[in-house]
Parts: sequence; structure tokens; C-alpha cells
Amino acid sequence: MGHGGHFLCEEDEQCALYIKSRLNGGVPDKIAPAKYLRKLSTSPDILAEREEPMSSADIDWCLRIDALSFAVRVRNQDGQLIATKEFI
Repeated sequence: MGHGGHFLCEEDEQCALYIKSRLNGGVPDKIAPAKYLRKLSTSPDILAEREEPMSSADIDWCLRIDALSFAVRVRNQDGQLIATKEFI
């Protein structure tokens, strides 16, 4: 992931740390990353890199950690990546 698929992005790094914690049986803090990412999303440096500004509603939706009762499972089927909803 990352910016253009070539550079690390802080929001992707935060997401990876959250997923790693969950996979290792941890119960990560949901509030601190949300506060951090909201602050980051309004940074002049971040806004200057984006072609379109992020709307407040998009940011709110992205920060709804564990709000849905499903995950997306991705599998390779004959060279094609197939995404399916899996209820948890």
C-alpha cells in the first residue's frame, strides 16, 4: 500500500500495527489511533499530497474500528483475486 504504492503512509502503518496486534491476540487501543489519524488527516503536508481532500464523513467512516460484523476474505482463484464477505 502506501502513497502511490511506492512510499510508506502513516495511516497504512497504523492499520498494520492494529492488525498485527489483533492477530497476536492483543486488544489494541481504538481511541488513540483514531485521534492520531484524525490529526494526521488534517495536516497541511498530507492535504498537499492528495488530489482530492478527504471529507469529514470519509474520515469518520474509516475510523469506525470493528464497527461491522464481517471481514473481507481475499483468495486467489485461477490467478484472479476474489474478495468475499465473511461474517464474524
